[in-house]
Amino acid sequence: MSEQHVYIYVKKQDHVISDEQKEKAFSIFDENIIECEHEPYFEAVENLELTHSDIIITSPFMMTAGDFVATNKFWQLDDNDNEEFESDINETISIRPEILQELESILGTKITVVWEHRD
Repeated sequence: MSEQHVYIYVKKQDHVISDEQKEKAFSIFDENIIECEHEPYFEAVENLELTHSDIIITSPFMMTAGDFVATNKFWQLDDNDNEEFESDINETISIRPEILQELESILGTKITVVWEHRD
C-alpha cells in the first residue's frame, strides 16, 4: 500500500515569516487532523526532493502530514457541509477556498499544495 503525504508550503523562497505566523497557520492545519500515521509538523526546508516527482521544495515554511484523517472544516470532502464530518485525505481532496485564503492571509503570501506517494 502506498503512503500519501501532503506538503503545504510557501513557494516564495525569500518570503520572511515570523514564528507567530508559522504557529498560527500550523495550528489551523493541525487542529483539523483527527488521526494520522505520520504526525503533522512544520519547518523551513531546503532542497527537499520528492521521490516520485520532479519537484524540489525550498521554502521558508512548510507543513506536512502523512496518511491522515481530517475534518471537512479544512478540506473539501465531497458536498458535505458538516464541518465535523471527517474522512481519509488524499490527493483528490482540496483545501477549502476560505481556509486557503485564511492561511495565505496569515502567512502574507501564496501557498502551494503538493502530494507525494511513497511505496
